[in-house]
Amino acid sequence: MRDQGHSRSIIFCIVFLLGFMMSESTEAQSVRWQGSSSYSSGTYYFTEKTGSFYVSNGLSVEIGSITGSFSVPYVVQSTPWVSYAPAGNLPTGGTQSGEVKRSGKGSGSGSGGQGGRNQTVMLVDTTSYSRTSFSDPSVSLSVNLLRRYSSQTFVYLNTQLKIPVSDPASGYGTGAWDGGAGLAMSKGIGASFMLFTDLMYWWMGDMEELPIRNGLSYGIGFGKLFTDTGWTASLALNGFTGIIEGVDPPLSLSAGAGVRLGEKASLNVNAGTGLSESSPDITVGLGWFVNLF
Repeated sequence: MRDQGHSRSIIFCIVFLLGFMMSESTEAQSVRWQGSSSYSSGTYYFTEKTGSFYVSNGLSVEIGSITGSFSVPYVVQSTPWVSYAPAGNLPTGGTQSGEVKRSGKGSGSGSGGQGGRNQTVMLVDTTSYSRTSFSDPSVSLSVNLLRRYSSQTFVYLNTQLKIPVSDPASGYGTGAWDGGAGLAMSKGIGASFMLFTDLMYWWMGDMEELPIRNGLSYGIGFGKLFTDTGWTASLALNGFTGIIEGVDPPLSLSAGAGVRLGEKASLNVNAGTGLSESSPDITVGLGWFVNLF
């Protein structure tokens, strides 16, 4: 149920709604293939735009109220300035993270014409840059703390750990361990509407030249079930407290839809727009899951 940070709440909304519709046909114990792909584009606070394409595949095992999963992302990126992390795309500057810090962003020392918020950071030209690689894998554990179908109330304890194995100089990761723990809740409103909230605290490892702050990711979403057709629709707002000092915190708005494909599979799509300088301008995504057995 975990995915890229800036789309976390919309993914949770869609996947939960689809899972809710399929709950009667899903076994208490199951193995699921789940994956997602997304494309994001934005200038962030740099002078050039970065395009990032991610494909993530993994397996999850559900036993009763506990679900464990493992996933590995594959990254295609047009610059090395945006680092992949479970909490979201981080505009760290990658190979030039020191320039981000010296500009005043990342250190809190800049203001006005010397750097700081709403000030662009000039890095070297990347006209010929384009690289692909596997990024840091992650493992997660989710525990269903409360499951009341009568009142349509569900509460989950979620944890996630990113394992640093990729090269931070290429924008595939930060080169540090990241971990998070939090709660997600959904509550039915009437016969076919649901409200979602998602809070997670992240312990973020620092890059070699740029400190990354721990913080809280949050989201609130609203979903609609179309049980007769197998479709769902959702709208969500996602945010994060400041990760890089001197930079506006990530904030984005996303919408999505999902459809049940038979008794054991589903497909979902989502699109979002960034509302702050540290979020991508646009993001589009596709996700799927298949219950293998």
